[in-house]
Amino acid sequence: MEDYYLKYLIYKAKYLTLKDKANQKGGAMKFSCNPNTKFIDICNQDDNGIYHSKEKCVNDCENKYINVHLVKAKLKHETTQFKLFIDELIKEGLTIYIKGGTVLGLQILKMLCNKYSGKEFEKYFNEFLKTELIRDWDFAAYTETTIDDSYRMKMDKLAKKYNLVPRAKTFILYQARFPIRINDQALFEIALLDNTDINLDLELPLTTMKVKINRRNINYVFMLAKCFSSKDPIDIDMIKHIMKDMNIIIPENKNGLFKFDKLYSGELSNDMKTLISDVSKKDIRVQQFLITHIHEPNRMLYRLLEKNIPKVNKINTFLRESKLDTKVSWLFDQEFILNTINKFIDMLGSKIYSFIRSDKKPIDIINNIDKFFNGINLFRIETEYNNITCKGRDLIKILFERVYKELFDGKDTPNIADSKLVKLMNFLIKQKLFN
Repeated sequence: MEDYYLKYLIYKAKYLTLKDKANQKGGAMKFSCNPNTKFIDICNQDDNGIYHSKEKCVNDCENKYINVHLVKAKLKHETTQFKLFIDELIKEGLTIYIKGGTVLGLQILKMLCNKYSGKEFEKYFNEFLKTELIRDWDFAAYTETTIDDSYRMKMDKLAKKYNLVPRAKTFILYQARFPIRINDQALFEIALLDNTDINLDLELPLTTMKVKINRRNINYVFMLAKCFSSKDPIDIDMIKHIMKDMNIIIPENKNGLFKFDKLYSGELSNDMKTLISDVSKKDIRVQQFLITHIHEPNRMLYRLLEKNIPKVNKINTFLRESKLDTKVSWLFDQEFILNTINKFIDMLGSKIYSFIRSDKKPIDIINNIDKFFNGINLFRIETEYNNITCKGRDLIKILFERVYKELFDGKDTPNIADSKLVKLMNFLIKQKLFN
């Protein structure tokens, strides 16, 4: 009897050993999906489960989990609109990205995910939330097709199919008809762009990071949007799951400025390009920075001073306090940039004043200044004027106050209907900038 019992124990031990090995290989274990729990618990062992591995269960269940949370947050309808529209654009051959300040926030978040885990990650993640670097989500769709009126009509019709409506006149931008808003901004929008002279419009590496969108990661984007826009507790395990595969594209850069092989100067006048070359001491990175910021002056007078420099200060503080790498190549030196801008404005103001000569008629002087400003959208000063604060307005004064005193203060202004200078000066006079 003892021999049989001993054999039973030996066979049972062998059976349990083989079962454990099979379980470790996933051969005998089954899993079921529960999308209504925390992400870390969505897939658990279940003899009645339909999945033969945890990996397969998670791959399928994560979309169900995302769907549950989008429905709860009342984001499902609008995210479906954008998802279907983007799917159509991909079929049309367009390349889709997430761009803007939110991607910069994702880069900082990825740095946190790569360095910390557990309670340490949770601690610094809560501090990261206070930076509010992740807010609205801007899609950009790039086409190789020339964007003309017929193309716009075609895209308007396609957008209408998903109840998206145009929101801009000079370019193609779509939002939901009644968009979900965060701080009075639409949570989602998508712009359609071509690749014409795109390098001239690149402000700074930190503002042009992007994430390429495909049919899989778009669900992750919507889940992140839910996490950072909802007042519900954020599932940190889901955040880490999404971020581990998030590929953030950062343009080639050095010391916070772009590295280009050549200059992209659009239609800037030769005199303007010469002045920029002198200010930058022929440093191609600094030249491109100045060209881009004078091409659309609001970038310098508003976005740089009021948004990008404060953002860099905020990021530097967070990187330092969270013990992350503070020497990332895509952050610029604020002091260097401010000194460069101040020097540029001083030299530019002197150059403008140099056109005023006693042997020239006012109309000729104005024409010469207009030619000097060729390729520069001076009207952006007017359109963004309400956003420009004292710092930016002081720079405008340096540029134009001497011209105002010589040509416009109590004088009969030449009637030049298409003069960029006259239009801008008349606007600034109405704003009482020089009083």
